[in-house]
Amino acid sequence: MRAGRVAAVLAFAAEVGHLAAAVVEAPAWPLIAGFHVVAAGLFGCVGVGMALTGRYRTPGLVLAASVPGLWWVSRVYGLPTYLSLTRLEPTWLGAAVTLVELALAAALLRSSPVARAAGPATSSGHRSRSGPGPAPPDPGPPAPAPARSAGG
Repeated sequence: MRAGRVAAVLAFAAEVGHLAAAVVEAPAWPLIAGFHVVAAGLFGCVGVGMALTGRYRTPGLVLAASVPGLWWVSRVYGLPTYLSLTRLEPTWLGAAVTLVELALAAALLRSSPVARAAGPATSSGHRSRSGPGPAPPDPGPPAPAPARSAGG
């Protein structure tokens, strides 16, 4: 299975996880539930883009890296509520969705054009070259044209 397809499946899994988190957190934290709905929509867009065209790697990578960071900050330091920070309790659902998002970030990095251009690693640890051999040397700038005399 190509890395782009894996990324699409992981994006859809993150979407479902955020929708489930929205349902769980809606009674106590309606604004956080709204964040989960927006995050689910964004992960769904990334999943559709990766499944159909293979695009949206960069926005997906930013999303898949920033949302787990926000989850971590909200559990360690808390979220601003009125005049204080309120720490949210970590849940199994939140941890599972965070792991899916980190796996999505890894899959998006693996499917990036830079990773494909480098080629697979050989047994010696060096990357293999694509093509028949080394590139020809650069010929440099063209030589200046000879000067013409104005005499005629």
